[in-house]
Amino acid sequence: MQRERLADPGRHGQPKPVERAQGDSLLPLVQAALVADPAVLGVTRVNWRSADPAVFQGVKECLAADFTDEGVSRLLNLLVPDETATIPLTDARGEADTWGRIPRTYVRFTLDRLIPPALQDRFIAEADRLTPDNPTDVRSVAAPHVGPFDRPELVEIFSELLSR
Repeated sequence: MQRERLADPGRHGQPKPVERAQGDSLLPLVQAALVADPAVLGVTRVNWRSADPAVFQGVKECLAADFTDEGVSRLLNLLVPDETATIPLTDARGEADTWGRIPRTYVRFTLDRLIPPALQDRFIAEADRLTPDNPTDVRSVAAPHVGPFDRPELVEIFSELLSR
């Protein structure tokens, strides 16, 4: 498995704003399945089993583009309707003197349409700027957001990491 280093977008000008890095995200296709206001419920409620074919197709494109329809249906049956509404609002930054001491690997899904590669690259670049003496070990896998199902290359990456 080949390791790679990504160019730091901050070295040649200003880093991309999050909105620009998210520009290719198909999140709105999944948001079409929202069934209530998260601010009212305190959770993000998604009807994963919607009968609307456009919702099914949108979820497939965003999360599991290379799955068969049957595979997407199995995936949807694994998902729960409620997720905490605070995830996108929570500041989840690492601190250089604690988190930065731990070697880290980022498995970058190149076909991810929920967290597009440009946004993944930004996460990696920001971590590397915070801890320049501990750069991220980046592995890329041609997989969508829900990529871990039946991916031998992931088994190879994780096996290698376990043997360190």
